[in-house]
Amino acid sequence: MCRRISICSHKGGIGKSATAVNLAACLAMKGKKVLLIDLGQQSTASDALGVDTTNLDRQVHDVFMHGAPIKDVVRPTEIPCLDIAPSNMDLRPAERSLESQDEYEFILRERLATLDGYDFIIMDTREFRPHGYQRHGRRY
Repeated sequence: MCRRISICSHKGGIGKSATAVNLAACLAMKGKKVLLIDLGQQSTASDALGVDTTNLDRQVHDVFMHGAPIKDVVRPTEIPCLDIAPSNMDLRPAERSLESQDEYEFILRERLATLDGYDFIIMDTREFRPHGYQRHGRRY
């Protein structure tokens, strides 16, 4: 059975990507088959694992915006047993477009259902601000 772990917070710059990358790497080094999905707007997890984010033929953006199967986006890393679904800055405008679609929050769940062979799927997310969230008097 595959376990899914999402590293998320409403605040940026607190180590979500570092936590996701290190957790994924440690699990892989223990012999677990791991997929790290980079859902961050700055592609920090992809960068940390040595992915050239300026030259991606397929990435997470394609899964959300073009219906690409997630297995077509996944690539191996230098760490045995650790794969990554990378992202780059293209993901940023896609998020705004997705929010206008019905049930957009279930797209990733549906795409992940087509994957098998992983013990863990670790998701490095962008900062999460629920509707109506206020910070320093500013509504998001």
